[in-house]
Amino acid sequence: MTVPTSIVSSIVPFDPVIGFTIVAGVMLTVFVATMVVLALAPVVSNSWTDRVVSSAQGGPSIEPTDAD
Repeated sequence: MTVPTSIVSSIVPFDPVIGFTIVAGVMLTVFVATMVVLALAPVVSNSWTDRVVSSAQGGPSIEPTDAD
């Protein structure tokens, strides 16, 4: 029993490999966009910049002291 090609082409209008490639490409794009947002958030955020600057000026020193 064979299925006419017009029925098969109407059910699957494209090659499954192309569909898989499109889905994988979209997922990769979303992943890369998420990583870029997480990497650039401290650069763009004012509150993050204030926290980094204030802790660098008033935070503990990592250099050794002569307290001994």
